[in-house]
Amino acid sequence: HIAHEPNLTAGFAWLAFVLKVMKSLPMGQGASLLDKTTVVVTCEFSRTPWKEGESGTSHNQYNNSALLFGRGVKGGSVVGKSLLFAK
Repeated sequence: HIAHEPNLTAGFAWLAFVLKVMKSLPMGQGASLLDKTTVVVTCEFSRTPWKEGESGTSHNQYNNSALLFGRGVKGGSVVGKSLLFAK
């Protein structure tokens, strides 16, 4: 799909906005909503991270990735690893 990159960019911009709002909402005792919430972002299709021509990305039965933010999440961490399988 030709709009893959703009759509992905727009999606991450929206996520950044939501996290900024969550961080700005007070929840008492100096904590924000983001401090009290764990956010998990994943894709149920386990998409490949690379485009395949102009048709977008394919399902990836070998890997999946998730982003985690907020309460209990140590920033900058990578847990596990993915193996890249080429066709």
